[in-house]
Amino acid sequence: MKKYLMLLLISKLVILSFSLLISTQNQSNILFSYQQEGKEKNKTIENRPHKFNENDKSEIKEIGFYKRNNLITIRQIPQNVKKVPNELPVEIESLFGAFANRFEHHENVMGFENWNTSKIKDMSYVFSNNHIFNGDLSNWNTENVENMQGMFKNAIKFDNSGKPLSWRTDKVTSMESMFDGAKSFGQNLMNWKVDKVIKNRNFSRGSGFFEENNKKPKWINIKEENDPIDKPK
Repeated sequence: MKKYLMLLLISKLVILSFSLLISTQNQSNILFSYQQEGKEKNKTIENRPHKFNENDKSEIKEIGFYKRNNLITIRQIPQNVKKVPNELPVEIESLFGAFANRFEHHENVMGFENWNTSKIKDMSYVFSNNHIFNGDLSNWNTENVENMQGMFKNAIKFDNSGKPLSWRTDKVTSMESMFDGAKSFGQNLMNWKVDKVIKNRNFSRGSGFFEENNKKPKWINIKEENDPIDKPK
């Protein structure tokens, strides 16, 4: 009888231990599942295409982006697009070449003048070779921008819509060719803080303020050097 009771007790203990093991394993699986789900939610999307209005391909409903030089970069806005969303995706860190290479036969774009650009680090070549834009970018936040190289290069009509361009440029290191060929631009930039700028070659070459030193930033550690302007033969 004692042996029977002992065997019964051992059997119950084995069943109980097995049940506890299964329960612990299930809890671990649930926890792992939650952790994986959390990782997926927190994972940053690095690549997506533009999403267009189905009835009007000249309007972008959601802006696309990709990864370039370790920065989430806006996809270039196609030349047929006339309207973009009023909000910039929070993932974007670079506006490299966003509105570049737009000429007289292309559409002008509206919708980006009040974008929240506080996370942007790279604004290089945003309006390079844009021959039609002359909007007001006064509301763009540039406090974290490090690269403005070629931003308005050959943007021949740009003058910030005739309004002052009072940007914060504390972190910018490159302004090379920023206004090179921007022949209409004549705003006063003397109040720009350019202490960290180490590259400024051709900054104002051929611009509307090329020969007006009283409108140029007060360079701290470097002098502005400009290559000769190529004259048509």
